[in-house]
Amino acid sequence: MHNTLKARSTRLALAAAITMAMASTAQAVDVTVVGRIIPATCTMTLTDPDIDFGTIPLDRISTTANSKITPFMSGVDARTTLNVACDAPAQLAVSFTDNRAGSVDNSVINVLPSATTTETFGLGVDTVGTNIGAYSLEGEGATVNGVAAKMLESTDGGATWSVPTSRRAQNTPGWWASWVRESQPDAPEPITSLAQIMEVNAGVVPSSSLDTTVPVVIDGSVTMELIYL
Repeated sequence: MHNTLKARSTRLALAAAITMAMASTAQAVDVTVVGRIIPATCTMTLTDPDIDFGTIPLDRISTTANSKITPFMSGVDARTTLNVACDAPAQLAVSFTDNRAGSVDNSVINVLPSATTTETFGLGVDTVGTNIGAYSLEGEGATVNGVAAKMLESTDGGATWSVPTSRRAQNTPGWWASWVRESQPDAPEPITSLAQIMEVNAGVVPSSSLDTTVPVVIDGSVTMELIYL
């Protein structure tokens, strides 16, 4: 019996020793799950960000009536192309902010093709603070992903969309432009490329209203902001 107790004691001690050894060698590792979710990245450019009408002879500006600045006057065909390229399909819009809003002279809309007072941007002022005139930005042909597209507008900051009655940019808060292929419903679609031709139509007040003893410097400026929808 003594031997039996001794054997049991030995077995118990051995089991305890094995259990302790297993406990002392147990290890833990962490599994880390990481990553980033990012929106598509788009780049917006203009083929010609500086529409330079050059030097316009004073005698080509009427002394008594508003004048539209034409290629004949300036030698410039005032067009540029808005290009957007994205590394993945993205829904987007563009807003327009007039950096010369205080200088709009809406009397010149009579020489701007069908423009309204909400579709004009300022051309700056002369040396005595007289507003020089105004201009409009009109969308011509557009493509989305290489396919013919139509311009859309939102007047409420992207809440609703429709096809505009004109293709001119609006100089009003909350007005955004977007684009969709001609065959698609009137809502912005994810795009990877956009090309929108834009024409600048500018008009100036009569030269008799301006200080022409020094050069009158045309100084329009609009900020176009890319918005991800």
